Amino acid sequence: GWTAATATDQIGLGLLLMFLLLGTGISMFRHALRLQPRAVVLDSVLPHLRAEDLAERLESQPSTAGVALLALAAPEALGRSAARFKACLPKPLEHAVLCAVLEEVLLGAPRDPSLAEG
Repeated sequence: GWTAATATDQIGLGLLLMFLLLGTGISMFRHALRLQPRAVVLDSVLPHLRAEDLAERLESQPSTAGVALLALAAPEALGRSAARFKACLPKPLEHAVLCAVLEEVLLGAPRDPSLAEG
């Protein structure tokens, strides 16, 4: 298996704090405020707080307003809310896709077209 930490090591982002948030939306919000990561992957199906609502809360806080928000969902599933995310990642999430999207979003590297989302 692999983890987000493995993915960030493989693309050479050094001390980048990237985490796949698990648990409730409320606990994720608290962790993001405390840790201030550069990127957060939000599952569209979160208990107690939808990914779109959590994204809105993170954007409203000065300490997390610049965090790159990635949705673990198809853009169609998010509707108009998809525009607030830097990228929408397909389920199941593949390691190569996560690495490519992180490189694109955080480093400005072009994504390999063979790794297209969804």
